[in-house]
Amino acid sequence: MNAAAEACGKSIIYLHGFARAWAGYGSLLLGQPEKALRYMEEGFAFQLDLGVVLWLGSIHAALAMAHLCLGKQEKALVHARQGVNLSRRFERDSQRGGIEQA
Repeated sequence: MNAAAEACGKSIIYLHGFARAWAGYGSLLLGQPEKALRYMEEGFAFQLDLGVVLWLGSIHAALAMAHLCLGKQEKALVHARQGVNLSRRFERDSQRGGIEQA
């Protein structure tokens, strides 16, 4: 496999979890919070399994919204806090010159 094809393949893999989570966000906007939560959790788990922290803050925010729509305030708060903490960590790490993987 040439380098360009390999890089493209890795990009697609990295985008899979993000795309799955945002398919869930679309379901949430369509009024399907249970389906949304399922997609978001799958996407989130995929990103974690790969060790890809990129977009996890956004996925946490979407998960918080889904839990809130389902009346699960405590779970929504946990995801909101985790997203904020992750964003703060990225900001701190970027000021030091790099973002560490999870």
